[in-house]
Formats: sequence, C-alpha cells, structure tokens
Amino acid sequence: MRRAILILAFVAAGCGGGKGVEVPISVTENGFEPSQIDVKHGQAVTLLVTRKTDVTCATEIVVPSRNITQDLPLNQTVRIALGPLQKGEVAFACGMDMEKGTIAVR
Repeated sequence: MRRAILILAFVAAGCGGGKGVEVPISVTENGFEPSQIDVKHGQAVTLLVTRKTDVTCATEIVVPSRNITQDLPLNQTVRIALGPLQKGEVAFACGMDMEKGTIAVR
C-alpha cells in the first residue's frame, strides 16, 4: 500500500490562542490518504476527513487514544478535533481496523 507523508508547518501559538493545524484526509479505494501525518508536539490538531468512495470499509474513523469513533458520510467533510498532541504516535483506523493511519508527533 502506498503511503503518503504530509509535513505540516509549525503553527506558533499566539495570545489569542491559535486554531492549531487542520489536516485534510481523504478516504479512497486506497484507504486513508495520507495515512502518515507529521505534526509538532503541543499543536491542537483537527482532522478534516472526507470519504470519497463506497468501495471501502472505512465508513467510520476510530481514534482509540482519544476515545473517538465518528461516522464518515459519503462526500461530506467531518471535523475531528484531537486537541493538543504530545510527542509519540496517535493511531487511527476504520471501524474494522483494516485501513490504518498514524499521526507522528515530534
């Protein structure tokens, strides 16, 4: 399976409390694209997930470490706020745990 890497620029937190970083993810016949995401630790992360196909088991997304399970309606973008992330990895997957992805927090 081909894995894409999305490198995100550091977003400095200002006095007004920045929005953090929004990461667009598509669900296609190939799974989550990108399936590997890099962010800076301490950033508030929001996933913007759009399922673009019915030919997938990824009709929902699960983020176990955040206790999140969210339906992914076809052709609708779903916002999933993860909040600030600490160093390490945050895994996400479809409800059947067949399609997977990782957020690497550095």
